[in-house]
Amino acid sequence: MQKLLRQLAEDSISDIEATEGDGQNIGLQNLSLEVFRQDLIDYFEQHKDLFRTMPCGAFSGFCNVPTLFTDMPESLVAVLGYPHREHKKDSYKHVYLMCQPANGEVNVHEMNRSEILSLLRANKNEPTYLPQWIEHVDNERINRLSEILKMWLKAQIPQETQTEVHSLLRGNKNKINNDGETIEHKFRLENFDLIAWEYLSTNDL
Repeated sequence: MQKLLRQLAEDSISDIEATEGDGQNIGLQNLSLEVFRQDLIDYFEQHKDLFRTMPCGAFSGFCNVPTLFTDMPESLVAVLGYPHREHKKDSYKHVYLMCQPANGEVNVHEMNRSEILSLLRANKNEPTYLPQWIEHVDNERINRLSEILKMWLKAQIPQETQTEVHSLLRGNKNKINNDGETIEHKFRLENFDLIAWEYLSTNDL
């Protein structure tokens, strides 16, 4: 679990690399995720037994306080592990963190990992809140959340392809997928574990 938490934070360097050359400014807080890493480690140390027995798919939710993050629509935040683990002792090669509107429209200008972690950290002390349709397991609406995951994964294909091309041009073969599978095959939902997810409600309840 500690390795998973460390990877969740350290993988964020890809968010920074993805912005190279696009003219965007990167704030200093984007360059260091130590504050988030420390939060995760501290929380893990306090709840070791819980995390060691927790199955994939654990979920919760909260109602966003519109201070730092105004105009946030209802959203799905999810942590995905790749590849799907057959055994709990296996490690993930990649851990992805996503935040997408719950209306099913993929946001191509989505929040990067640092922004998502900032959102979660700003609301970490908010009471748990879940809409009735989640608590009462409305299968139709739950399936829509599954479709959001599928659409988000599909949207990663061009980005991943671009990353691999850039790595080849830079001569960095270590970042190339050497598993013998296509990028299109990699980003299928069945190849990932849904480690945990959070439903962000708005205050317009």
